[in-house]
Amino acid sequence: MKTHLCLLGGEVMPNIIGVLQDRADQVIPVVSKDSARQLPAMLEALHQAGSKAVFAPELTVLPHDPAHCADVIERLADTGDNLVVNWTGG
Repeated sequence: MKTHLCLLGGEVMPNIIGVLQDRADQVIPVVSKDSARQLPAMLEALHQAGSKAVFAPELTVLPHDPAHCADVIERLADTGDNLVVNWTGG
């Protein structure tokens, strides 16, 4: 299973393009309290484009706490193979 870790904030299109180009099976969205509002639109855009990617529950980070963000991402990076991290984040 190919999983994309998407850091949402700002523009959502870089994440959508990455998921579509790589034909990801699963998306793990990493959001802040504010960027979580982008999830429904991202999911809808992916499905309208033909993606079959399933969204895992979002992970919320503190956007102005780099240590917290790094900790969450590092824990995810250790969870398995085929994890792609979209660093563009929009």
